[in-house]
Amino acid sequence: MAETIVIVGWFNVLFFTLALANSVLRFFNIRFINKHYKNTDNFAIIYRKIMVFFIQNHRWFGIATGISVLLHFIVALQGDFLPPTGIVLGLLVLAQVSLGVYGFYFKQRTGRWQRVHRVNGYVIMIIAIVHVILAVREKG
Repeated sequence: MAETIVIVGWFNVLFFTLALANSVLRFFNIRFINKHYKNTDNFAIIYRKIMVFFIQNHRWFGIATGISVLLHFIVALQGDFLPPTGIVLGLLVLAQVSLGVYGFYFKQRTGRWQRVHRVNGYVIMIIAIVHVILAVREKG
């Protein structure tokens, strides 16, 4: 059971990283690429193609993260190992996916929901790191 929790946890990390890449790549595009490279530079062209891939697939990476977190929760519950950081993290991911669904279905491109969605992604990242450290200590 413990191995399954770890494997699904790594899928959580993978899918969440892919989803978060959208925000990180956009940030660097605005702050660095646009200021230091011409639109015709090969590096800028390739960078933007990669960025567009992540932007177009952001929702699927987010959905995969939500499903993976749900599976992680179910496995942890069956194994009778549910640390408080995991519960907090699960609720934050649920809120994150809900905000993403709201933005997609109501076609809201900007607004408070989007700011919360962006900030929540980084909060999730920090709490996930704490969760992994504490879970390894408790199980290890």
